[in-house]
Amino acid sequence: MPVKSRLLLVGLVTVVFAGCSSGTVDAPVDEFGDPPVDEGLDPDFDDGLAASLGDDIDALAPPGDPTTPPDPTKKPRCDATAKAGKHCAGDHIENGAKNTLYACTGPNVDATAVAVCAGGCVVSPTGADGACAAAPTPTCDATAKTGDYCGGDKVSYASPNTLYHCAGPGKATVVKVCPAGCVVAPAGTDDYCKAAAPPGETPAAAACPHVAAILKWGLHPTASDRLRCAGITAARISQTIGYATASAGTHAADGSVGGAQYSAATDLSVKGLTDAQVKVLIAKLDALGFAAFFRNPGHDGWPSSEARHVHAVFAGAKMKSSLRSQIADFLAGKNGLASHTTYSFYQAPVDVKAYIKKIFDAANP
Repeated sequence: MPVKSRLLLVGLVTVVFAGCSSGTVDAPVDEFGDPPVDEGLDPDFDDGLAASLGDDIDALAPPGDPTTPPDPTKKPRCDATAKAGKHCAGDHIENGAKNTLYACTGPNVDATAVAVCAGGCVVSPTGADGACAAAPTPTCDATAKTGDYCGGDKVSYASPNTLYHCAGPGKATVVKVCPAGCVVAPAGTDDYCKAAAPPGETPAAAACPHVAAILKWGLHPTASDRLRCAGITAARISQTIGYATASAGTHAADGSVGGAQYSAATDLSVKGLTDAQVKVLIAKLDALGFAAFFRNPGHDGWPSSEARHVHAVFAGAKMKSSLRSQIADFLAGKNGLASHTTYSFYQAPVDVKAYIKKIFDAANP
């Protein structure tokens, strides 16, 4: 083919492909279908987006706020660049605990914990010692109403063993520190400090919490708590205060707490329980401060014609003389009835009887 013809053919092909490309090949676009725009931004520009992603981005964790929990098998260590002084975990401190300030005597030595910083640990920008930030002020949250709250119950930045007062949302005022712990009460009731267990308290009694709601009318508040801890429900309580002739005044009121009368004596139904299960219940009640007797028809002086039940006298309450006599019988291993014979069904251990005597003497001087 002549050269001129070849040049003409190449030109035609070029024109054809140029025309096709304008109709079949799309211009580059981004994921939204828009052409890319060069905004001229500095590649090192930080728009703050990464910081909003939180602690999942390790590179964003500031010194003094390590994201990896320390290895409990290793000691905190001052790194190769550490100088003598105080450093926050993550700032020249390897394997340090979050929000903890450490002391170093130089590089490559074990670090000594100086303090756990409630408000966080602050790294000095000038290379001076790190320091604990001031702890946030205890604050009543947006749902707090006027009343008393344990730290952590509608009170932020607060000790769980301290009782605070709120007058609605805002600053919390310390009422008192609770050495035995602070008890969170049901909604609508003030929280309160747990009473310290007196010396000699049985483990079962010491661990039994106070609940404001009484299981059944006529119970002493502490007796109500202890019955609940023994697994007793209101349905199983057959008598508290009562004036039946057959009871001969045993269940008459003994006093009042907070304006509500109580009897220290309580009768419990044992319907559905075997004698072995009753024995387990009696042992629980004794350990919780009751002088408990199983009234089993035809046994231990209880008439065959009378009902099968448990009679329990709470030793930690002021009581009438007839109940004091029953406590004396319990301590002596007797049945708590007019016959005062030996009680054979169950005898409480010596330490439990000593506990019963202790709380009885305190309540009935």
